[in-house]
Amino acid sequence: MNFPSITVAAQDKGNLTAESGLNGDIHINPGNGTGTVYFEGIDLLELVKIVYSLPPIWINHSHVGFVGTFEGGREVDIPLQVKEPSGGSIKFSLVAGDLPPGIHLESDRGRIFGIAPDVDAQYSFTIRATGSRGMFEDAVFKMETIELQHCQYEPCHNGALCNETNVGKGYECVCADFYGGKDCRTDCRQSEVGISLPSKIPDAQMSAYLSHEMSNATEARLNSEEKGWCGENSNSWLQIDLGNRSKIAGVTVYGYSGQYLTESFQLSFSTDGQNFQYIKNGTSPIVFPGRSGRLYSKLEEVTTARFIRFHPYSYNAKYVPCMKVELFGCIL
Repeated sequence: MNFPSITVAAQDKGNLTAESGLNGDIHINPGNGTGTVYFEGIDLLELVKIVYSLPPIWINHSHVGFVGTFEGGREVDIPLQVKEPSGGSIKFSLVAGDLPPGIHLESDRGRIFGIAPDVDAQYSFTIRATGSRGMFEDAVFKMETIELQHCQYEPCHNGALCNETNVGKGYECVCADFYGGKDCRTDCRQSEVGISLPSKIPDAQMSAYLSHEMSNATEARLNSEEKGWCGENSNSWLQIDLGNRSKIAGVTVYGYSGQYLTESFQLSFSTDGQNFQYIKNGTSPIVFPGRSGRLYSKLEEVTTARFIRFHPYSYNAKYVPCMKVELFGCIL
């Protein structure tokens, strides 16, 4: 049986009274579906739910109170365990105190994470857990950090110098010439910069001067199917922008064939893209060998630069100098 919708309304300035008998009740039932009961635009059922809802509950075995002592430079990852009685989502926020430098609060997933500062200090802060209905509960946390003498554990390798700091992991390594990376484990002579990969050296960071006909600088990538980048003559050059200052320790050139190749070349470098100087052996620019096929040349001394230019020096005079290239080094 279907029942019609019924609207009961009084005249202007009239009253509408619902009154039960002795010990009787008045029921307002929106049905078993998703109906609501409105009073002047307010959902009375939702209001009742809010009145009777409970705030989030911090679980007893959660990291509430003193969360621990952390050595400087060590990773911190503390989950916040809270139960929401209504089953909804929970948001976390910092409402008092300060987190240690380098430590962060993930508001959606409920996590305190980061790298502990390398100082002797104590921190106290309050985090609020807010439920889906706006109810909240606060919890106080305390954390201690201690300064650690990292260099006594010899974290730096390959003859590097270790310096204590109060930022990051608490130390820094000053690498010997041909090594790089956080702990100087990387041999820059064997680490490709990645010219072949646009994800590492985008097209916009490859340029050239006096290119032959329609030759493009990006054709100098080792995995290019073209002859490589071809210059017009020995006044031409190919430039690679590494994006950051880098240690350059080696270079590979590839000649496409016995005709389209660069028999020898020179390298110049710059840190600002404006002022270039040749890589020298004493006072004379070094002439690196090239050939048909792939050839690797190690630099006798590491060169620190952001921009590297390849200058064709000799080539088959019946043709034009062509090359594909790769650099070996470490990004600083």
